[in-house]
Amino acid sequence: NDGLIRFAQNDAEWQVLAALFDGMVDREGRLPAWPFLHQGGKVTIYEFDLVIAEDFGQVLASLTLEYDDKSITVLGVEPGLTYYRDEYAVYSGFSLRAEALPDAYGEAVWHEPGGDPGGALAFTIDVITIIGSSRRWAVWAQRDWEIGLLLTVGGDWDCGGIDVPSIPDGADLADFRAPEGWGMPLTQEDLFMFRKAIQDHQLGSGETG
Repeated sequence: NDGLIRFAQNDAEWQVLAALFDGMVDREGRLPAWPFLHQGGKVTIYEFDLVIAEDFGQVLASLTLEYDDKSITVLGVEPGLTYYRDEYAVYSGFSLRAEALPDAYGEAVWHEPGGDPGGALAFTIDVITIIGSSRRWAVWAQRDWEIGLLLTVGGDWDCGGIDVPSIPDGADLADFRAPEGWGMPLTQEDLFMFRKAIQDHQLGSGETG
């Protein structure tokens, strides 16, 4: 990858990458609690499986062009540092130079350390977050909810024209999740809290992607 992809090499480097999300993403929180610390902005919702797919690199490339990011950072939040380090001798955090997108994202997220697919983030990560160096956008994706959220702050970025479909504004999340009995069931309270969080952060009607 000619230095365009850099995985953390030790605990300290992973912590440096994690600190880049401070003030923007609540790495300790989980849906239905709102994961973003920035007030305001616009949210676009994706299916979780799309966020960890190679094609999501197209979304990230488009964001870096809109917000003039020099790089992006990807962090596996759950399982986190110790799981991947102890099980696969790899760290669940990496940075990508913007010019490496879109292709390098898929290469990195599907990287199999030592040829073991279990060590690939795309196979085993439950919570993943992504941020641009401009700090004007961030992604939070959570496997049990089967969705990913993209927060953009300012600018004119729009998901239209990118061949990675988002979940339409106001859609019933149940229509985009696994059939009942397969995934984690979401209660009406869960869904209410989720919708309220969007409204409370001024990401509701007319502002979602």
